[in-house]
Amino acid sequence: MPDKSPEPTVVTLEFDSASELVRLADDPLQRTLRLQDRDALRDAARSILAGNVAGTLIGSGLGVWSAFRLRRARRAFARVFRVHDRPSHLFFRSGHIEDIPDVTPLLKSHILGDIAACIFGTAGGFFIGSQIGFYLGTSNAGSILTRDIEGGKRIAKASMKSRAAELREEADMLDPRDGGN
Repeated sequence: MPDKSPEPTVVTLEFDSASELVRLADDPLQRTLRLQDRDALRDAARSILAGNVAGTLIGSGLGVWSAFRLRRARRAFARVFRVHDRPSHLFFRSGHIEDIPDVTPLLKSHILGDIAACIFGTAGGFFIGSQIGFYLGTSNAGSILTRDIEGGKRIAKASMKSRAAELREEADMLDPRDGGN
């Protein structure tokens, strides 16, 4: 009968967070895990956390940088329209003259716009960077966990046992059995 254990390459997709990897590594009920499997789980958790932190910091920095670039571009755009020899009237062939409104006050950079650009730029960079960092950290964690094929199978089996135990505890909590009634 062939072994129907899951592929070890999808092990990291089953984990919700790095803390679950550490919890699985520290679980005393997981007797099937060897010391190198536990070390691999801890290294994978560190990889996820490091990727997430690095992505968040880089993304936030790029968000602030892009907000300042946007501010500088807006100021340069407003400077272009501050030309002293700008036209003030539009003359038509029929002799009709139309005033051209002055839009330079509307193009001026405001402090509220600068603050909003910094906040939203940083927030966008934070979220995008943290997601990219999480995915890169998770892919690195997957390669850490699958270096040893047998270790990956043991980790997958321990993960399934741990989840089954959690589901049993939750089911018992939701539907307690009173002496077989």
